[in-house]
Amino acid sequence: FPGELFEFSKLTILLADNLISEFSTEEACEAVPHWMGGDVETYGCSAILCPPGTFHENGRRDSGTECQHCRSENQAPYYGSTECILTTVEILEKIYDMADGNNWKVRSNWNNEDGDVCSWHGIGCKSVTGSRKDIITSIKLANNNLVGTIPHEIFRSLPSLTYLDISGNPVDLSFEHAYRGTNLTHFHANATNLASLDGIAVARNLRELRLQRNDFGGKDILSELFTLTKLESLDISASKVDGKLTEKMANLKKLVSFHASDNSLRGKIPPIIGSLTSLESLVLSENEFTGSLPNELNMLTNLRSLYIDGYTKDSKGIVGELLDFALLSDLTVLSLASNSLTGTIPRNLLGSSSQGKNSVIINFHSNRLSGSLPNELNRFEKLQIDVADNKISGIDEELCAMDGWMNGIVADFGCD
Repeated sequence: FPGELFEFSKLTILLADNLISEFSTEEACEAVPHWMGGDVETYGCSAILCPPGTFHENGRRDSGTECQHCRSENQAPYYGSTECILTTVEILEKIYDMADGNNWKVRSNWNNEDGDVCSWHGIGCKSVTGSRKDIITSIKLANNNLVGTIPHEIFRSLPSLTYLDISGNPVDLSFEHAYRGTNLTHFHANATNLASLDGIAVARNLRELRLQRNDFGGKDILSELFTLTKLESLDISASKVDGKLTEKMANLKKLVSFHASDNSLRGKIPPIIGSLTSLESLVLSENEFTGSLPNELNMLTNLRSLYIDGYTKDSKGIVGELLDFALLSDLTVLSLASNSLTGTIPRNLLGSSSQGKNSVIINFHSNRLSGSLPNELNRFEKLQIDVADNKISGIDEELCAMDGWMNGIVADFGCD
């Protein structure tokens, strides 16, 4: 707490629920009796911040109630605490109670006060040098019939938690105190009742975030997600997400996998996407994208699969000419079905591919492509290609002899 602030004779300052470890003496507070609307004159420094070991819902004493004592100072180690931190056992018991633990599919050892919490179903621990007790680092309770709410205190009470998996359970979780969970690296919440991600941006060490099949009510949650600069895997598929892919996605330099299919993302796919050069899997199908394919997609040289289909959408989808993707040597799946791509299939499509002997899938079904299927595709021995419902006028006879194409069906039926 900066002592320079005491130069103000009248000040109202709200600092509750932070990590303030040092504060001024009562003598200093006596010199500013008019602070906090005059409460400092009556209640001293506690009118600004409750001292360590105590708490108040507002983090400071007021005319209604004084700062309450926790059982130990460790439960409120900072000035301005708004609650006592639950012990490890207490937070696990609260999870059990608030998520209907009695009806879990598996609840081995839960609420067994005589046993080690590290033996409770779904709890993972590790030993710490110099400590007699192991610390909880993971909670994996996927598909276990949890119903209700995961208490927000989980981050405050388990600061070493790195892995949390609550997928497949109708539970909600608030990130109100996510700033306490800065060690969290993996959060899996597929198919839950999660309705908001407000506050998740401060969980800055997240590397894997799986949020598919949720209901975010058409909210634009991307701006907050795009600040998680350590993300390597992000899945928000089928979660009723609205919004646009903006320049902020350039923050995700480490992203390897981005799956956002079956939402209501709109606008153009921005050229900045080409800066995510670590991407190996990009799935943007079944959204409301408009405009053409950005040339910068050719900069994603580590890409192995690309899906931008539009089977379920009434809009015309992506327009313009088809890119050649000639620089993407590792690409094995290219699916752009049900869009409005025009022009011919480039002769150098996947021209630098290193997958000549491996299975390659190309899906251009239901576009407006014209011309012939280029002979140069014969460099692929095991190609599955779908160009039905276009305006293809010819197929080179040499391609009709590619016995390994279409899972071997070409060997039996030729170009048919």
